[in-house]
Amino acid sequence: MIQKNKVDIVLVDEAHLLWTQGKQAYRGKNQLDDIMARSKVTVAIFDPKQVLKTEEYLEETDIENIRNRSKSQGNFIELKNQLRVQADNQTIDWIRAITDSRRQILPFHADSKRYDLKVFDDAAEMYRQIKQKKCRSRK
Repeated sequence: MIQKNKVDIVLVDEAHLLWTQGKQAYRGKNQLDDIMARSKVTVAIFDPKQVLKTEEYLEETDIENIRNRSKSQGNFIELKNQLRVQADNQTIDWIRAITDSRRQILPFHADSKRYDLKVFDDAAEMYRQIKQKKCRSRK
């Protein structure tokens, strides 16, 4: 039930999680729509690349509707880069090949800054090497 008195501003960081996390006590149909209806101004930081498809609360048309609504109000701002790593350019390009539309795992090099990148086919081997590295770093 939407109350008549609206709040002035609501800031929703990681708004995509409203669809992909457990709904907890929320009983409505679309939590972000309900928040926007309850506020005079809603600032929603929304990353469609972080939507978890397992719950499928979100359709592509839902994302497009939000985008178009914001654009029609003249307040759509698109962030082009949110990668928060301090790596060399080759490592960033390697990560982007996986996370962006290409979805490729390319050959990689040793990062000159701080990352030790490895790809494993066997989760048990990955776990063993992480434990081994953790033990070495304690010495």
